[in-house]
Amino acid sequence: MQDIVSIGLLGTGVGRFLHLPGYLSVPNAVVKAIFSTNNLEAKNASDIYEIPAVYTNWRRLIEKSDIDLVDIALPPFLHYPVAMTAMQRGCHILCEKPMAVNLEQANNMLQAAENTSVIHMINHQLRFNKKYNLVKSIIDEGQIGKIYHVIWSNISNFRSNGEMPWNWWSDEKAGGGNLLTSASHVVDTMRWMFGEIGAVSGQLGTWIKKRPTNSGIRRTVTSDDQYSLLLETESGVLISNFVSAMGQHDLGNNIEIIGSEGTMILDKQGVLMLGKKGKAIHKLSNKNIQSINSKDDWTESFVDLARELTGAIIENRSLNSGATFYDGFHTQKVLDSLKKSWKERRWIFIE
Repeated sequence: MQDIVSIGLLGTGVGRFLHLPGYLSVPNAVVKAIFSTNNLEAKNASDIYEIPAVYTNWRRLIEKSDIDLVDIALPPFLHYPVAMTAMQRGCHILCEKPMAVNLEQANNMLQAAENTSVIHMINHQLRFNKKYNLVKSIIDEGQIGKIYHVIWSNISNFRSNGEMPWNWWSDEKAGGGNLLTSASHVVDTMRWMFGEIGAVSGQLGTWIKKRPTNSGIRRTVTSDDQYSLLLETESGVLISNFVSAMGQHDLGNNIEIIGSEGTMILDKQGVLMLGKKGKAIHKLSNKNIQSINSKDDWTESFVDLARELTGAIIENRSLNSGATFYDGFHTQKVLDSLKKSWKERRWIFIE
């Protein structure tokens, strides 16, 4: 049985600043190769993290490197071709969210993963976040009764500057926009907590219509910078999710969960509050969440995700937890349905 998982990391964005530091805390994980179209960024990362091989062509990394796991930390439009190529070689896959840019791609990726028997995971690390797991356990234990609805908002100023350059984020076909990036996390988390989504309704907004290119020409933006999403689960939970990158101030991420016997709130500071029926809402004290630095939640969650993934590879077993390509496919169904809902101005029932 192997005791080390050799990793090929593709991408020096989130891959450089989240995945690489995370792998340092996973004893059985070794990053053997890194890819970036920017050779200087790739070489800088390889020098800092002592990665022996640097590539500026992702196909060559997959074909030439002796790796077990391909970590796809690239823009969404590259997820499909990279994953399909890696699975043909028999590599296990960790794919950043969203899984793909449309349902057809997601379905093809799922079928290929099942046909090749590789271990596959989507980087929905909120499933490994200690606070979100505590929220789920409180719900599962029935402490706040039957869940009526969830209100989830995230307001940032990420896209409010009209002079921010046009790039793949501005291109819907490339997988840009808040819908695929943020709603993929929301939908996966809600499926994990409450079960399958039965119906969806929503709206997409693009407030800055054009952005400057490197040549000085202003190019049309086709992706959203704000969306509003209504989800109804098969169990009857109604979820309202509003995300905008157009704020003049960063108001952060806030979640309110309303049940028949109480209320839970996870605020932008990462503070979890609980109120039982007839009693005041109070800050929840728990040793498992007090030790977490809220600014580093993402890294800590990624470490736990990577430990589970590498453990499954080493032990040649199925994943015990985490979002697989099956989950990514069902999340993509919801995201594609929202686009259809906005286009047709109606609720879409998901089959």
